[in-house]
This record gives sequence, C-alpha cells and structure tokens, in this order.
Amino acid sequence: MESSIISIIFHLYIQVVLVVLVSSSSFHYSSLEKTRRRCHDEEKAALLQFKHSFASTNQCHIGVHPKPKLESWKEGGDCCSWEGVECDEQTDHYHVVGLDLSGSCLYGSINSSNALFTLTHLQRLDLSYNDFNYSHIPSAVGNLSRLTHLNLTETNFSGQIPQQHLSNITTMVSLDLSSYSGLELHSLKGLVQHMTNLKHLHLSYINLSSSGVPHLLSNLSSLESLDLYDCELNGEFPMAIFDLPKLKMLMLAGNANLRGYLPNFRSGSPLQTLSFFGTSFEGVLPPSIGNLTSLKELDMDISNTGDLMSLGNLTRLVSLSIWGANHFTPDTLNTSSLSWIGKLTKLTDLSLQGLGLTEIYWNVLIFRITVSRVKFLRGFLISVKILKWVSI
Repeated sequence: MESSIISIIFHLYIQVVLVVLVSSSSFHYSSLEKTRRRCHDEEKAALLQFKHSFASTNQCHIGVHPKPKLESWKEGGDCCSWEGVECDEQTDHYHVVGLDLSGSCLYGSINSSNALFTLTHLQRLDLSYNDFNYSHIPSAVGNLSRLTHLNLTETNFSGQIPQQHLSNITTMVSLDLSSYSGLELHSLKGLVQHMTNLKHLHLSYINLSSSGVPHLLSNLSSLESLDLYDCELNGEFPMAIFDLPKLKMLMLAGNANLRGYLPNFRSGSPLQTLSFFGTSFEGVLPPSIGNLTSLKELDMDISNTGDLMSLGNLTRLVSLSIWGANHFTPDTLNTSSLSWIGKLTKLTDLSLQGLGLTEIYWNVLIFRITVSRVKFLRGFLISVKILKWVSI
C-alpha cells in the first residue's frame, strides 16, 4: 500500500516537472521570436533607404570626432540593435523612436521624399554635424509630429526655415537649429507659438533680422536655455524673459542692434550663463546682479557700467568678461574698486577689455587674484616678465 502511494506521488511529481519544462521552453521560444521580430520591416527598409541616399565620405565635420554609425546598418540585422538607433522597449511595439546620427560623416542633399520622414514614431532626431550640402530643411519634417528633440546644429542647411511645418510639432521640448550656413527665419513667434513645452531653444547664427524677439517667449515657463547669439536681431528685448523661472542660459551676444537694459534681478534666479556683449544694451549695472548667485559665466558690454562691487557676490563665476565700458580711470582704479575680484575663487577666465587697465595698475590685481588659478587673462598691457606665468 505504502509503495503504491509513493509511486503515485512520484508520477505526479514527474508530470509537474514536465509541465514546468514545457511552459519554460514555450516562454523561451516566444521570447526569442519576440526578440527576432523587434524591428519593424517597413522601418528597417526606411532606415536603409535613408542610408543609401547619402554618399560615402571620409570628410567629416571639422572639429568633430567622426562616428560613421551607418556602417553597422546591414540588410540582415535587427535595426533596433544598430548604432544610433533607439527603439521603444517600454511597450511591445518596438517602433524606432530615436536617431542619434551626430557627426556621422553624412554628405548629400535631402528633401521631403526622403524615407526618413516616414518614421512617424520618432521622438528624438539628432543630425548635427553632418553636411546636407546647402539643401533646405524639408517641410516634411512636420510629418514627425511626435518629436520632442530636434538637433540640426551645423548641418549645412540653407534658406528659409519651414516654420509653418515645424510649429505644428507641439510636443517639442528641445530645438537646436544653430548654423553658419545662411539659414533664415521669418518669424520667431510663428515658429514657437505652439511649442508650449519648450525647454531649450538654440538658434545661434540664424538670420532673424526680420523677426525680432517676441514677447511670446516670456510665456514659455519651462524654458531653460535660450541661445540667440549673433542672429542680427533688432528692436527691444522683452525684459520679462529675464524672469522666466527655470531659465539657466541666456545668450544674446553679437546682436549690435538689439536694445534693452538689465532688470532688477530676483533672488534665487537659476541663471548660470548670461551673455549680452556686442549688443546695444544701456543703463547702469543694477546692484541686484549680485542676486544671481548661480551664475558661472558672465559676458557683458554696457555703456554705463555702474558699480561693479556687487559682482563679488557671484562666487560661482568661472568666466567673466567685461567689454569696452571704459569704466576705470586713473582716479577710480584702486585697491578698493577691484577688491571684489578676490572673492571670485573659482574664476579661471578673466577678460577686462577696454577698461583702461595698464601695467601701472597690475599690482592692484596681483593681490586680489591667484594668477596660477586664472588660465586666461585678457585686456591687460603687462610686461614680458609677467607673461611668463600668465596665459593671455
């Protein structure tokens, strides 16, 4: 009787083990099948068409380490494993949601019929530091309605930016179109008016002479960085932009016809970079600039500088440039007027251009800053002896 019970238990155990093994094998097989089929055939075909639409070249963007990522894109491979390709692994759909082809040595023109613009699940697209041979930014970029990040920095696009099509991408969080190649934008307001979630807007070197800076930008409460360097801007800069609650970087330098003045800065501002040299900003430097305690870089050009003592509160400054203000004279240049420099213990780049500083006044600074700490020191007429231990 006892042996019969043991036999029954043994057979039940064997059956349970077999069920577990079969289930495990089935799950493993299912997982393998799922992995093999991650890449959608139509998206893989589109990526390969995109690859073949460009000439193979060893001439990559100057100053950028070449990363010819498309070499890993093969007919028989899984496109989700290709270099620079990101697929959505949070769901079972595995659509291509990201392309990072920065510095991939791409060369050739691109238009709206390119297969790239059929990848409508794309959320992140980085084509920076490639050469699109002065073609226009295709209007079909508007087909990519899920985009949150678009980077076309230094891509050699030219002509008018298709603002009407780009502005329809309401999901945009980061937009970088910075370029030396002659891009123009008719209306900055028209470009960003529907991009209410924008955090980063970088348009340096783009011709915005017919646009100006719209007050609309001051409504972008999520904006963290705004780069409008050398954009041929004119008109009045909206002061309310300075008060954006999350703004960390504001680059306005190089816009000679851009007028404005500095506001009274609030305490707790997150600004880390502020640059407005080469503009037509006027007025006295407000003492409240000392409230910008997060500031790391300050480039300023202002006709009536005012008292610089409050700059001593900016103890996180790494780079300081004051351009062409002619603030100091033999009567005002003394130990007291420069004492604030000694408080900037993290300073590595100091430029005081056009302030009338000569070798006579060097001793005033020598006791205020640790010269070995400052890597770049510009704007001083100093002796060869000093040049041996200061990089100018």
